[in-house]
Amino acid sequence: MGAVHILNGDALLERFPDAISGDLLVCRECLIDGPLQGRNPETFFANRMAYLDAAYEDPGADFYLEAVLPQFELMMNIPEQSEVYFWFEADLFCQYNFWFCVSLMESSSNCSYYLVLPPEPHQYGYSGLSNAELQEAVENAVPLSALLMASLDELWKATRKGDRKKALTLATMVSIAVPSLKQLPQHLEAYYKEDHLKLLANLIAENPEGEFGPIFRAFCQQAPEYGFGDLLLRKYFDELSRNL
Repeated sequence: MGAVHILNGDALLERFPDAISGDLLVCRECLIDGPLQGRNPETFFANRMAYLDAAYEDPGADFYLEAVLPQFELMMNIPEQSEVYFWFEADLFCQYNFWFCVSLMESSSNCSYYLVLPPEPHQYGYSGLSNAELQEAVENAVPLSALLMASLDELWKATRKGDRKKALTLATMVSIAVPSLKQLPQHLEAYYKEDHLKLLANLIAENPEGEFGPIFRAFCQQAPEYGFGDLLLRKYFDELSRNL
C-alpha cells in the first residue's frame, strides 16, 4: 500500500511539499487542554467537542464534527500495510496529539510507522524548514517499532488516567528510544509542576499594561517546548489575569 502522512495541523498541510507522495490526514485537536475521559470513542469525542465548544469561541462544535472527527475516523481505518508517517514536533502540545494518534492505530494492520521530527534547532516548529528540508526530514524519519508503538500507546493511556508517575517513566523510555525527544521527560515534569503558569504569571506581572501580544511572544521565545498557540495561551492569560 501507499504512504499516509498524519500532520500536526493545517499550517503544515498548507505548505506540504507536492514532491512527497501519499495521502494527507490532519490532527486538529488540542489534547493537552481539557478532559480526556470517555468509556468509548464516541463518549470521548463528545466530551472533547463539548469542552472545546465551551472553552473557545472559535471554531465551534460544527468545526469539530466537520473537520476534526472525520480525520480521526480515517486514522482508525488506514489500509493495511500502509507506511504511516507521524509529522509531530518535539513540543508538548504536539506530543500529546501524537500519542493520541498512535493510540488510534490498529495493531494488527501490518503497517509500518515512522515519526518525522524537524531537526534541531527547529525541533519545535516545521515553519523553520524549507520544502527541501521537509523532504529531507521524511527521508530521515524515525522508524517506530512495535515495542515503541506499544510504549507510546501506554503513555497515552497513562496520560488519560492522570497517572503522572507512569507517564514520566514511559516518557523516559521513549526519550531513550528516540534521541530527538531526549528532553521529553524534563518538559513533561515541568508541565506537571505548572511551570508554564508560573512563567506566564511572571510575564503578566512584568507587563502591567496587560497587552497579550507582547506577553505571548515572550512566552513562546522563553518556553517553546510547550508549543502553546495563541488560543490556548490566551485562555491561560485570561484566567491568570482575573486572579492577579
